[in-house]
Amino acid sequence: MFLPEGTWTLSTVEYTGINFGETYMITYDTNNMLQWASSHQFVIPRNDKMTDEKANAIMDFIAFVGENCYEWADYGQIPASKAVLSDSRVNDLPQKFLIDNPDALVISDYIYYGAVVEALDTVAYEIPFGRVKPADGLQSAQQLVEDNIKNQ
Repeated sequence: MFLPEGTWTLSTVEYTGINFGETYMITYDTNNMLQWASSHQFVIPRNDKMTDEKANAIMDFIAFVGENCYEWADYGQIPASKAVLSDSRVNDLPQKFLIDNPDALVISDYIYYGAVVEALDTVAYEIPFGRVKPADGLQSAQQLVEDNIKNQ
């Protein structure tokens, strides 16, 4: 069985009692291994309504989350803060191999990130289930991204 849902479904899979493991996402070119990972990102919006008091409250929240995000990691998330990496419990997490791979922990600032994720979720993941041939699925995913970009 292959469940390409990501580490965030960890607690659900553990609940089933199934003996499972985690691995990198599907690669279509064994000479060019690719991995996609993401985590939570927090920002402070720039607008006229932002006050120093609101900005400080946001920073307090972000600091709290950063210092207390092991629970997210325990339920499958890639840690949202480097601070949690010093917690020895992280070594027992099934997604630790992703944490150890710096290439998998790059924050994407690609403007059309949402279009790519939609293509992965709706088209590309049909390939490993045999519902779409690899060349056709990749072409459909590429076209979906291009169409979404053109229509923005």
